[in-house]
Amino acid sequence: IYTAIAVKNTENLQALDEEKKNLEGKNQELEALTEELRQQSDMVELQRDQLAESSTQLEELLEESQSQKEILEIRNQEMEALQSTKDLMISAVNHDLRNPLNPILNYSQADYPKFTEKERLAMIHDRAKMMFALINDIMDVYRADKMQLQPQTASLYK
Repeated sequence: IYTAIAVKNTENLQALDEEKKNLEGKNQELEALTEELRQQSDMVELQRDQLAESSTQLEELLEESQSQKEILEIRNQEMEALQSTKDLMISAVNHDLRNPLNPILNYSQADYPKFTEKERLAMIHDRAKMMFALINDIMDVYRADKMQLQPQTASLYK
């Protein structure tokens, strides 16, 4: 009986040794999988941090874009105001150039009855000088309008 028990115990011990080896192999596999999961977790965490940083950068770019859009809208309004001012100026110049022409046309008629020829020539000369000054002013504005702008990159923040 003792021998049978000893044989049975030996068989059980061998089975336990095999099961132990099997479990140790499985444990090593689990440790390898755990290490792989840790590495993947670290990689995911790194990617999450990178995404968070990218998200922050995108938000900053969006804010900068919004501020640039607002600046462009303001500049557009300023340009529209300048265009309106230019239109008013052209209207005023047109009016101011026509006013001296009427007396010149009238006084240059040989049969204009109210003034002597010398007086008429003096008035024509005065009106012509007035027109010359107006034309010079227009040319000054024209030259200023033709100036070449040289755009440069600059920080809107500064």
